[in-house]
Amino acid sequence: MILRVFLQRTLLISGLVCGVTEAALAAPLNCGRQSLDSYVAAAQVLSVAATNEGASLLQCPALQEQVVQWQAFLLSMTGNQTAARALDVKLTGASQADPFIAKAKAGDYYNLLRQVDAHDVRYANNADALLVLARSLTRKGQFGRGRDIYQTYLKLRPDDDDVTAELLYSWIWQGDLVAADVQFTAASRWRNRPSFASQVQRGHDLIHKLRGQPSTQSDPIAVASKSDGTLVAGAGAHAISDVYLRHTAFAAYNGLIDVRVAGHQIEDLALTQDLELASEASVGFTLNKSTSYKLAAHIGYFSLGDSNIFGDLSGTIALKWQSQLTLGGYRRPLALLLPLTSDASGYMRDAIYIGGKLTRYAEFHIELRKEEYYAPHEWDQLLFKWPFVESSTDEITLRLPVQYFNQPQPNPEYDTYEVTTLVGAGMGWRRQLANGWDVTLNGDYYLVFMTPRMGGADADQTGLLLAEGAVKIPFNEFWALNATGRLALALDPEYVRRRGEVSHVTLGLSYSH
Repeated sequence: MILRVFLQRTLLISGLVCGVTEAALAAPLNCGRQSLDSYVAAAQVLSVAATNEGASLLQCPALQEQVVQWQAFLLSMTGNQTAARALDVKLTGASQADPFIAKAKAGDYYNLLRQVDAHDVRYANNADALLVLARSLTRKGQFGRGRDIYQTYLKLRPDDDDVTAELLYSWIWQGDLVAADVQFTAASRWRNRPSFASQVQRGHDLIHKLRGQPSTQSDPIAVASKSDGTLVAGAGAHAISDVYLRHTAFAAYNGLIDVRVAGHQIEDLALTQDLELASEASVGFTLNKSTSYKLAAHIGYFSLGDSNIFGDLSGTIALKWQSQLTLGGYRRPLALLLPLTSDASGYMRDAIYIGGKLTRYAEFHIELRKEEYYAPHEWDQLLFKWPFVESSTDEITLRLPVQYFNQPQPNPEYDTYEVTTLVGAGMGWRRQLANGWDVTLNGDYYLVFMTPRMGGADADQTGLLLAEGAVKIPFNEFWALNATGRLALALDPEYVRRRGEVSHVTLGLSYSH
């Protein structure tokens, strides 16, 4: 009796289990956009559970090509490169009429690539064919050619965020994390739609994870991702027309703490013809680990004169709409900025300032300065920027700067000084290449209007050209050559001398870890 009851209950439970299993298997597969987005997000962070989800979505004909690509990425990045390269689109008899495109979907890209290279208009200008080819090349490990084809496709369909993400993640897939970091950083500037921004953020996090670094959020304050520490050594020359020349050798470390030491040879070419040797040393920190704020403070010692202590303190907070606000102040040796007689070589410039960004299209800076016996004076700048060319490698910007400057005279009663207004126009260009090269050039031409506030002198005007540039050339993931420069030229050379417009060039070698 007991045995019979036990068997009846066992059969009942088995029937219920089978019924539930059959119902689950009979449940319709969700092939919607939400399922695809969820899977892609999981694949982009290398979630192992996403492998099974992708295997299910491969049964959705409309999603198959995109899922195959991310499934191959996921398999490859989690140690199954053989399975990744073997993964291709499963074709049905009527799934593709064109044999070249059909073969490329199935992994045999050779014939389609040959037609595209031959500029056959049926394929070279066919966005669908180009996308099939780019994906096939990438899955087979031909990353360079695959990216070339992706770029051609995106010229035809520039707003395709999903394919742009495939292009970006191909750098991670290839294992070139330095280039990947550059590409993701650039992409975060030139396309900021929320769905795409989240894919870029996941890419940044994955790069940090693969490098063994803590994951960080995209920082609107930082220009680029920051390594654990960077050691820089170099030399440079600074000049003001034919009145001032300074040669400098320096070494600096920026990491958990910032340390800098430098030696200077300063020549007064106009007043006394004196040559002085000076040294400086400073220590401080730059805290920049959040999307919401940045804090920096440094203190140092300068060897000339009696007032030897200098330093700076600043804080930056991020606001809405890609805006930010900065407050700060500094004390800086004037001998590093202007020609001075030996008895004035220890003079300092004290300043407080407020500045920031107003969206991505404008920047402002308001600074109040005091230099020894000079009257307090003001320097303001408003810069409008319009990036009219933006891509994954290039940014070209129209620049419209305006400056306002009070130039006091060394008069104890401060009864005469000059007001200078500069109105300019210029261009900016930045290129970030896959091999890590980073080049920035900015050039502005100003019309300069000089108006005496007191003293009865006549107003005057001139033209001023200011050009700045910076180049970073990496040798590998750790070492890089850095160069910066500035050129100041005026129609009236006396204006450059009077304003202290410095031209300089600096070369340095950096090591990041």
